[in-house]
Amino acid sequence: MKRKSTGILIWLCTALLWAGIWFAPPVQAGTAEAGPALDWVRDTAGKQAWMSGGQLALPSNTWLRYDESPTVDEEGNAYLTPTNGYLYSIDPEGEMNWKADLDQAGDCYNTGGKGPVLDEEGNCYIASGDGRLYAVDGEGNVLWTCDLEKVCTGTSPALSPDGDTVYVSAEDHYLYAVDRATGTEEWRYYLGGTTISNTPVVAPDGTIYVGSGSVISAVYPDGSRRKWLKSFSSYKVHVMRAQGDAWSGEQRMAVDEEGDLYLAMSNREAANKAERNVLVALKAGDGSEKWHIDVNQRLSAPAVDGDILYYKTADNVLHALDRETGAEQWTYQAEDQLYGLDSLTYYCFPPRVDADGTVVVAFGTALYAVNPDGTLKWTTGDTGYALNAPSVYGPRGELYVVGIGEDGKADVPSLLKFTDESYAPEPAELALPEGDFGMLAGAGYTCRPEISDSYGRQVYQADLVWESSDPAVATVDDTRLVTALKAGRTRISVRGAENPEVRAEVTVTVFSGTAGVSLELSSAVAQVEISKVTTLQANLAGPENLTLLGETLEWVSMSPSIASVNQAGTVTGVAGGQAVIRARVQRYPALEGKITVTVQPAVVKTLTLEEIKEAMELTLDWYRKNQGAPEDWAAFGLNAAGEDITGTPYLNEEGKTYLENQEKDILESGVGGLMTDYERTVMGVVSAGGDPTNIGGMDLIDTIVRWPGMGQGINAAVWGLIALDGAHVPDPTETGLHDREDFIDYILDNRAGEGWAYGSTSPDPDMTGMALYALAPYRERPDVKAAGEKAIAWLSRNQNYNGKFGSWGTENSESCAQAIMGLTAWGIDPQGGEFTKLGGNGVTGFLDYQIISGSDRGVFKHADTADTALATDQALEALAALVQFYEEGTSHIFYRIEAAGSPAAGEITSLDVYPAGLVLKPEQSIPLRAKNQKGLYVDNSLLAWQVSDGTKAEIREESDGEGNVSYRVQALAPGPVTLTVALKDDGAIRGTAILTVAGKDFTAERLEHEQENDGDYLELGAAVTNISSSAQTALIQINVYREDTGELVHQSFAGKDFAPGETYQVTGFYQVPAADRDQYQMKVLVWDKWLRARPLADVIVE
Repeated sequence: MKRKSTGILIWLCTALLWAGIWFAPPVQAGTAEAGPALDWVRDTAGKQAWMSGGQLALPSNTWLRYDESPTVDEEGNAYLTPTNGYLYSIDPEGEMNWKADLDQAGDCYNTGGKGPVLDEEGNCYIASGDGRLYAVDGEGNVLWTCDLEKVCTGTSPALSPDGDTVYVSAEDHYLYAVDRATGTEEWRYYLGGTTISNTPVVAPDGTIYVGSGSVISAVYPDGSRRKWLKSFSSYKVHVMRAQGDAWSGEQRMAVDEEGDLYLAMSNREAANKAERNVLVALKAGDGSEKWHIDVNQRLSAPAVDGDILYYKTADNVLHALDRETGAEQWTYQAEDQLYGLDSLTYYCFPPRVDADGTVVVAFGTALYAVNPDGTLKWTTGDTGYALNAPSVYGPRGELYVVGIGEDGKADVPSLLKFTDESYAPEPAELALPEGDFGMLAGAGYTCRPEISDSYGRQVYQADLVWESSDPAVATVDDTRLVTALKAGRTRISVRGAENPEVRAEVTVTVFSGTAGVSLELSSAVAQVEISKVTTLQANLAGPENLTLLGETLEWVSMSPSIASVNQAGTVTGVAGGQAVIRARVQRYPALEGKITVTVQPAVVKTLTLEEIKEAMELTLDWYRKNQGAPEDWAAFGLNAAGEDITGTPYLNEEGKTYLENQEKDILESGVGGLMTDYERTVMGVVSAGGDPTNIGGMDLIDTIVRWPGMGQGINAAVWGLIALDGAHVPDPTETGLHDREDFIDYILDNRAGEGWAYGSTSPDPDMTGMALYALAPYRERPDVKAAGEKAIAWLSRNQNYNGKFGSWGTENSESCAQAIMGLTAWGIDPQGGEFTKLGGNGVTGFLDYQIISGSDRGVFKHADTADTALATDQALEALAALVQFYEEGTSHIFYRIEAAGSPAAGEITSLDVYPAGLVLKPEQSIPLRAKNQKGLYVDNSLLAWQVSDGTKAEIREESDGEGNVSYRVQALAPGPVTLTVALKDDGAIRGTAILTVAGKDFTAERLEHEQENDGDYLELGAAVTNISSSAQTALIQINVYREDTGELVHQSFAGKDFAPGETYQVTGFYQVPAADRDQYQMKVLVWDKWLRARPLADVIVE
């Protein structure tokens, strides 16, 4: 073996002399064996595999994680966590055994855990990006889940030395301890720090080590307190997050048999942190430094084997150190390989050390096996794939590794599988963990021996010999299958083929019948939340206190609507209540056991106003540091959140504001070619305090109302209505232009099912939310109210179990934001009962997309990756709407927008007459209301009304006798009249509207009942006739009112186009008890439109 150059050797020697350590001379290579065969390559993205085989059985557009090193079980199956959010088990032939849904879909840079750990029973444990720790058995059944905060990305759980506890690091800076058998949380310990933690490692005495930021914590096994804490002033624990698209991952720590800890750290003050690394050894007792080495290049996570510590460096050197002193024992240089691979993912994992001390490590495009003395054992040679760290050996010498294609090969991560034919671990210790057991004659049971080598390391497979002392009672074959034949006892033994002194045995008692046999079911926690799982334990107890093995159980739920159960005994909560779960022996159905499981509703956290404000402040802080002069949507969102965007920090590099930039852009290049370009610009301009009727010499409002047709369909109508309301401009008086009525009618006429969609016949949450907040100021109009209520119900039904919304097949933050803004505009709580699902509510699901640490702190993800544009802009709008809703009971951020510094809640600065633009017939009357600057109704007791001409109309004040007043306007004679409303305490705050008293265009005549009605319903019909000389449109209503209060209790309506002289008959029915008929009143009303409410004919009253 040779160094790359003399210069490097001298430099490294000098560095290590400073550390008090000398190099050992390089070891010369011996004779290498032939490398293992490459059995197959499987890709995952539908591209051709370059070796024998093909694609993995994964969905299209699903990639393996770049940063994954597969876990291997005792059967040689590999476990992977691709980007579609599932845990996969892949057999040695490259086929899928099963998959388990971890609900952590997304790219590996930002989402979820990897590398499940296996227990002695073959169950695997992995923490998911959905905030839960999963236990999955060898058949892919989820045994249980445990709720915790989002797992630290790219980390794995760890098991306690006794295997009874699972430890997980979460992004809330806690270390969680979970009971392995039941999935219940045992304790959590707060680690602190400002960055995420790495994968825990556990010392032989049970101490748990976790790194976070510049701090290493040693936590006692009971989680009660720290054993010690080691803080570094200039160095940082090597936990690395995504930087753009370059995921770096973590580097895992190692612990030796004495409990000493070894880890890689980076100099956080260096210009190139990735190249300024140290390897540190800390003492188990107090965390004091045992030694450290300045490596000054990229290095892998360390591995400890006996007295030797191994790591690799970016110059393709494998280093072997004395773990006590740090003195280098030997090095091995991989020649002709890639140097300095850019991605730190190639250094996240340590070299793999085999049971015989062979070190297997990936350099560039080849695997190398190096003997314990530093000589080369074998190499695969160039595979054509840049390889990550290999797996441990499978039972037959299987090695799995993730590689990325080179030299024109597939450019996606692929799974490579090798078989090392020379792999033959020798057992030094055997155990049969079942202990003595019983069987019923005819049963079969496969033993699960525990095999260890001389170092106490687990060996998955060895050459073993199995024997039965009395084959007439029970036999055992080479596959470990024990078959019970007749009543009696036998000794089942197992020994090493080459070392027969290594052996284990158990006594097996065979019973001929079921006398004295019982089936007992138990659970440490006989309760489960809805949608969660728990696994029941079954014990088939026989005579002599023996557990009977080898029987198949049949599981069934007696109340499947409450809880279901699979054939592994895993219970899933379906609905609240109690369910009896029964198991019985398949061969002996009379042997059965039962247990009652209680299913409880999931506890979903309701966020407080303060927590929502904190989330908004986190996002605003990102804008203040990164935004500069905002674009249109950011300008609107920032203003809605209370930010003044007319000064610092919202200026561009030239010190210009948003408005100044807009004026310049409009003068130079106009607004755009779409109707929605103008509508969007209106939102930004009014948010910045500008005039949308004169910005850069252009009248945006006039362009919108004169736009031919409806531009971009439903999108243009929604934002056209919002633009008019947001800018608080009157409808155009010129006929043939777009006005509010036109936009509303278009929105209502272009529904998609029970909601709205852009370019589809099926609703989507985004367009439905937009339509809802556009229509919100008009929700008292019956057709708007009916459409809105259906849309709200549709949103509730189509909200996902975790509280999120999605569109086009993907859950995303924008869909959540739009739904929230639509709901709050209608006064609907997105954390209320209709929008709280099993795993979250509308707000918790939405805020799950907010990044809470790192350089993107405060930014929102679209689905899986940070999006500083649309996702974050829309999220800020939704946060502002939520704050407004929880403070005022409704959100109105899109209505009558005022620049920052607008009046406080409750202060009235302007008034509007509602409804405006009235046209009435003589003797017709209608209630009058006034709205404030936020579109909210003003208490009538605060108002004073006037008319300009009392001969044409009058205003009547009415009282209910309890101090509540209302106002009605009564039309008297044809002609225009001005209605004025003002505050009684401040007459300068006023609003006006024109009432037109017009002649009749229609007549309405009562229809006689065809037969006497003595039943329990009201009936009223009318013949409506257009008596004018032109075509007319009429809105015909049949309303039911309470006689005593005038309350509208039922309404039917129909729109109709009339030719001159045309008559249309309409009849309405309303069911009431016959004895109560005199308490109700029916009316037929003929109007022209909802908003202006112009009566076209006399009212018919029944």
